[in-house]
Amino acid sequence: YKIELFSSEIADYVQVESVKKYFKNNDNISVVYIKTADELIRLFYNLKLVIGARMHTLIVSLTQRVPVVALCWQEKVRGLMNYFELENQTFDMNSIEDNVGSILSEVDCIMDDYNQKVLEIDIKLQETKENMKCKVSQFIKEQNKIL
Repeated sequence: YKIELFSSEIADYVQVESVKKYFKNNDNISVVYIKTADELIRLFYNLKLVIGARMHTLIVSLTQRVPVVALCWQEKVRGLMNYFELENQTFDMNSIEDNVGSILSEVDCIMDDYNQKVLEIDIKLQETKENMKCKVSQFIKEQNKIL
């Protein structure tokens, strides 16, 4: 398999390149430069796995049923991964160098059990959707009582 590192924010490519250097001996990892929204959409359509550090990239990945490995530098990213019960797929950005082997091992585990990982994402997305429906319904009922 091939791993493509990318960002939807041009300013983040310095960090993307710094991440790639930790995997310098792996020819399966490359950096993809995204310049337009169409390029980003096409990329997501073809992805099987995302290694990401930005919460919105991880959210889009998960909503598109793409398994993720998070490089965490913000607590909100850790919170998202905890919500999806993906703590074992979360690595601290400050210790990437020490965790390269663990990250690649986790990538291998995801790819080896890809269909199950996608199913787990689907289940969590469905639970989230149902939970949101209930909360919106409750909110509307409460608003109607006030009016």
